[in-house]
Amino acid sequence: MRQTIHIALMSSLLLCAATFVHADEPAATEPSVEDRLAAGEIIVTQRRVEGFSIPALTVDAVLDAPAERVWAMLGDCHGYRNTMPRVYDSVETEHAGPKTVCKWRVNMPFPFTDLETVVESRNIVTDTRWTRDYHQISGDFLQNTGYWHLERFGEGGKRTRVYHRTFAVMATSIPDGFVKRGQVKAMHEMFGKLRTALK
Repeated sequence: MRQTIHIALMSSLLLCAATFVHADEPAATEPSVEDRLAAGEIIVTQRRVEGFSIPALTVDAVLDAPAERVWAMLGDCHGYRNTMPRVYDSVETEHAGPKTVCKWRVNMPFPFTDLETVVESRNIVTDTRWTRDYHQISGDFLQNTGYWHLERFGEGGKRTRVYHRTFAVMATSIPDGFVKRGQVKAMHEMFGKLRTALK
């Protein structure tokens, strides 16, 4: 009987001690968005758009190059085949001040027909920010709009934080679930291409 009471008391003391030690341990904290970006994560978020079953996408990432170099690459319409997903042909048709017009063709999986879009962009550059708003003016998309926003990231100006929003609705009968999965994959592919091209 005494042995049983002794074991019970020891178990209670050990439990209390374990609880006390656990309470003193610092609570685990989630990494901040800035820490995630600094580590190379590409953060893709889908956002519902009223009246559409296809969501808009926002992408937040850091590229290891100065903002001026990233901006030049994003504005190089002729080079889209090297940086944009599924684009195999592109040409700049107009460049007047802050306005540019770019036409490109997108390769679609069989049995769907390839898509063409003509997009007008408005570009604003300051000492600390680079911004481009764009929208389709003709082409095969029901909707093709978005913007790019760049700013310096970290010390020394050698890295760039890139925020991209895109809303693209194709005039095809591809199932929505397939399109949604493909959109997220395409954003990771695009930023992977940008990182490779900037090396």
